[in-house]
Amino acid sequence: HRIRCDGVWPPAVEGAIFHPRAADPTLRSRLTRGRPERFLFVYAGRFSKEKDLATMLRYLEPFPEVAVALIGSGPDASFREHRLGDRVFVSEGFWSQDDVARVHASADAFLTASCTETCGFAVLEAMACGLPIVAPAAQGLIDLISDGKNGLLFAPGDVASARRQIARLISDRALQATLRENSRAHAAQLTWESATRWLSALYEEVLRERAA
Repeated sequence: HRIRCDGVWPPAVEGAIFHPRAADPTLRSRLTRGRPERFLFVYAGRFSKEKDLATMLRYLEPFPEVAVALIGSGPDASFREHRLGDRVFVSEGFWSQDDVARVHASADAFLTASCTETCGFAVLEAMACGLPIVAPAAQGLIDLISDGKNGLLFAPGDVASARRQIARLISDRALQATLRENSRAHAAQLTWESATRWLSALYEEVLRERAA
C-alpha cells in the first residue's frame, strides 16, 4: 500500500520486575525437583506447536546433570510425552510476571527451540534477569542475541548444533559469567522509558515534516 516505514519501535522490558535480585533458592529447589545443584534451563512462554517444545527437550537428552523448567500454558501437550524423568518441571496454572521473574533469576540459562519469534519478549525478560540465552539463529532472536557475547546461537532445527552449544555452556563457567554479564547489560538498555521516548521523538519528527 506504499506505506512508508519511518522506523522500528524497539522492544523493551520492565527492569523493575525482571532483575537478578528476584532469585529464590527455595523456588530453584522446587524447579529442579530437589536437586538445586543441577544446571537449570528455563523456558517461559506459550505451549504451542510453533514453540517446538518436544524438540527442545530432545536437545537435553544427553545431559543427565541438566534440569529444565517449562513455565507457561497453551494448547500443545505433545511435549509431555517426552521422558526426561525427574529432570523436567512443568508449570500448572497462572504464573504472574513477578513469579516468572523469580523463575528466571533462579535459573542458569534460558533455552528455546522456537524459530518463529518476532520481538522475543520472553527472551528479553530472561536477559534482564542476567540469563545466558541458547536459541536458534532465526527471526527476531538474532536481533537480541549476539553469539558468544550474550548468548549462544545454533542452526535452526539442528539438534546436533543445539547440543554442541548446550555442552559448551554447561562446561564453561567463565563463559557462563561473561554471557550473564553481557545479557544483563544489553537488556538494561532496553527500558520502556527509552522505547517510549524514541516513539515520541519519531512522532514529533513526522509532525515537523508534515508542517514544513
